[in-house]
Amino acid sequence: FFVAPCRGLAQGFDSYWARGGADDRVALKRGAAFLEEHEEQKAFLHLHFFGPHTPRGASIDAREALVGTSGAPAADPQYAADLDAYDAELIDLDQMLGRLRARLQSMGRWEDALVIITSDHGEEFGDHGRSGHGDGADLETVQVPLVLRAPAFARPLRGRVSEPVSLVDLPATIAAFAGLEVAPSWSGRSLVAPGLRSPAFSESLQSRPHRHASLDEGGHRLVRAWEDGELRHTALYASQAGADAEDLLMGNDPALDAIARALARRLDELTATLDAAPLCAAPVCEQTEEEIEALRALGYFR
Repeated sequence: FFVAPCRGLAQGFDSYWARGGADDRVALKRGAAFLEEHEEQKAFLHLHFFGPHTPRGASIDAREALVGTSGAPAADPQYAADLDAYDAELIDLDQMLGRLRARLQSMGRWEDALVIITSDHGEEFGDHGRSGHGDGADLETVQVPLVLRAPAFARPLRGRVSEPVSLVDLPATIAAFAGLEVAPSWSGRSLVAPGLRSPAFSESLQSRPHRHASLDEGGHRLVRAWEDGELRHTALYASQAGADAEDLLMGNDPALDAIARALARRLDELTATLDAAPLCAAPVCEQTEEEIEALRALGYFR
């Protein structure tokens, strides 16, 4: 449902296919077929894998691979089994990405390929009294992996970036590698170009009337929450601080209070800009009873 053409995600693609169900093996097979069909051409392929998500459905081999291992514990012990199931789904996804790499290598396209792996959200396992995602903008939900494997001609760019970056910069980054100009309407900047990067801004409106937003810029991360338009929560952290860091505003430091106020003004500017932005014209998606039940199973309907 979330990747259906009527959601507007098909805009700009020459070919778009949204599968029914959540079997990532089918998506991988279709992606590999697309690469073979365009073996002699330059191509852009976007694959959306849904495996690491509720309802859990990892393979038996992946679940068995976790036996005897000790990963990061869940924030709340009652979610420990769910976290193990999530980790097993990540093992399955890792193996599928390995098969995609092998296919690119067999076609002789791996060395020239720009490969980007990322996610649209993280997951909470009892963190802040919540589970899943969509009900907050804390680090457990908004910090996601971003792996960029550059093609051979750009290999000197190898390294790790420690500072937070924003996924809004990915289109400009892809354009830079492809030798294309960035459209003036794009908000992001190339991650491989010198200069300032976009602020790491996140917002969740899923649990309305609750609203959550965070902004990571200038060495600090601000997290805020509203209910019915009224501010209910504000917290400030150092950018490099982990998910279990203490709120810096608890110390009543005037300098930190000033930083929080400055970030809050910047956050208000970003949310106001988004609220005023025109929405893309896309057909309205009609939900079938089957889709509603699937969304309920995923935790989006209660």
